[in-house]
Amino acid sequence: MPSDRAGRRFPRFGRGRHAGKSGRGSLYACWRSEQLLLIAALQAGTASMEPSRAFELKGSSLSVMVLHLRQPDLELLRAQLQECIEQAPALFAHAPIAIDLTTLGDSAATLDLGALVDTLRSLGLTPVGVRCTEPGLRQQAIDARLGVFAPVPAEPPDAGAQTGPESQDGAGQPAAARGRPAVGSRRAPSEQAQHRVPLPTIVAQHVRSGQRVVAPGTDLIVLGSVSSGAEILAGRHIHVYGALRGRALAGAEGDTTARIFCLQFNPDLVAIAGEYVVSEELDAAWLGQTVQVFLEDGRLRVHPFGRCVLG
Repeated sequence: MPSDRAGRRFPRFGRGRHAGKSGRGSLYACWRSEQLLLIAALQAGTASMEPSRAFELKGSSLSVMVLHLRQPDLELLRAQLQECIEQAPALFAHAPIAIDLTTLGDSAATLDLGALVDTLRSLGLTPVGVRCTEPGLRQQAIDARLGVFAPVPAEPPDAGAQTGPESQDGAGQPAAARGRPAVGSRRAPSEQAQHRVPLPTIVAQHVRSGQRVVAPGTDLIVLGSVSSGAEILAGRHIHVYGALRGRALAGAEGDTTARIFCLQFNPDLVAIAGEYVVSEELDAAWLGQTVQVFLEDGRLRVHPFGRCVLG
């Protein structure tokens, strides 16, 4: 007798090759087909009753401006920040901003965090979180419904550094002096891995107005132009093989060696490691030129190479 996958058996009607002619041999096949259709309908009904997923949680890296507060004078902060916002209002409008209070040192205890948050919101900024070590400020941040970021960990000591007297061999000479690691010293598992740079992010098209492209921790290469109103950010260098008319922010994670290269220079704003200049402050002789932008002595420098005519 035939059986389904669960091991249940079904009676067969009719025998031999004459069963099909009498019509009774097809009874099992018809009944089996109806059963399969019923199972499929029940499964479809069960699937339709299952609620669809309302969310997904995923890790992500987002670029956010960080306000490193150096003194708790909120009036001075308001005046200086207002001046920055007036130079590039589109950059700061409703921008999320994190507040780093670890740079305040001992004066952090005197800060009124609620007043600081109100000051930033009055300037059109949106505070999203606070980085601090002072327990009182952490509680103020929680009370203000702000996120609390963990402080940046201190740099670990060099794994290869020796904490004791330098090891010597039997001749009384330091072992390290003869090209061998000293006894007790350790070398990092992979020094090359520590200096491995991620592959660049390549955008093989124009970046249109309103679009935002971010390349955290690596170079950004745009094989086209960047329109006015667009924004591109990179942890390291930015290369634009076209016209740069929007905002370009290189070294967004604090890399002061980052540079910006473009074939036609006419940006709304350029910035490297937080130092920025807006279009109104650019020398007219640089506009339309092929240039590189870099930091020197804490100031942005623009070096033109010549003029490139784009086809």
